[in-house]
Amino acid sequence: MSEISSEPPKEFDRRRFIRWLVFAGAGALTIQKADTFKQAWIEGGEIASALRAKALPMPISGTLRNAYAMFLAAQGFRNVPVSTVLTPHFNRHGKIQNSLPPRELWKNILPTLKVADRLAQELGEKIHINSAYRSPEYNATCPGAAKWSQHLRNNALDIRFRSAPAEVARAARYLREEGFFRGGVGLYSNFTHIDTRGHNRDW
Repeated sequence: MSEISSEPPKEFDRRRFIRWLVFAGAGALTIQKADTFKQAWIEGGEIASALRAKALPMPISGTLRNAYAMFLAAQGFRNVPVSTVLTPHFNRHGKIQNSLPPRELWKNILPTLKVADRLAQELGEKIHINSAYRSPEYNATCPGAAKWSQHLRNNALDIRFRSAPAEVARAARYLREEGFFRGGVGLYSNFTHIDTRGHNRDW
């Protein structure tokens, strides 16, 4: 079986050159995706290990957790680790356990994560996520949560940085004014809410 050379053909041949480009590109993409999925698997596993170490229940199946982790990792956000996004889905209030979003809502979080990723880049700080998707049952137990919260649609995040929430909200509103997104920015005492509902709102 002949090996595919890692060097382009020495004698210029259009068909051979195009074939070389296709194989080289496919190989690089495969390696990149493999690294991405491996990282997602590791981060998902780290959360599971942490829960087991604390003797906490594992209400979210490993298969679904890993699938969502891989979906998130494949988006290539540089400043929002997969584990940081996944962690709030394991929160519970009393006997009410939060959950991962239904598969049909997975894509909804991507525009909001794009905003969070950009904020982390602009602030140069590590991001923490207090809340992402909330199941209807879990949302009902959150103090002050709106009945039709954007968290139910999986397009909202409650985030924290080292910077004060007021500074984070100001940076988010600046990005919004620049046309980076359309959505809500909410200022709270210890976190900042951002969402991509499609129209601007402040509180």
